[in-house]
Amino acid sequence: MPLTDIHSLETRTPKVFKGEFMDITFREADARWVHHPHNAVLVISLQIGTKNIYRVFMDNGSSTNILYYNTYRKMGLPDRDISAEDAWVYGFSGESARFIGSIRLPCTLGEIPLLLMKMLDFKVLNQESSQNVFLG
Repeated sequence: MPLTDIHSLETRTPKVFKGEFMDITFREADARWVHHPHNAVLVISLQIGTKNIYRVFMDNGSSTNILYYNTYRKMGLPDRDISAEDAWVYGFSGESARFIGSIRLPCTLGEIPLLLMKMLDFKVLNQESSQNVFLG
């Protein structure tokens, strides 16, 4: 008898989206800081706690949300709120880096009537980055 079971994706019932479908559109004003032609990744702004954070890098292939320590300090949050954690990240600049710890923060994305509010877990990383947050 095998030690693992293999399940085919074809046997799953498809998930049904229960919300409204809305187009995501961009206006000319949204591209005022974009240098054309471009192949830029998705970079958004996000409200974390009571602060609007810009230059949030979206990567749906990542399993971790990273809040850079410089951004954390600028948000005025105390270091004592960071839970110590022994975790490492690999691949940035070809090196490994140790996280300072983790923190759970309320995040708001969008505008009324399309508003998403959710508590997200972030790993805090003391490393230089052109982004403020890396959202997986």
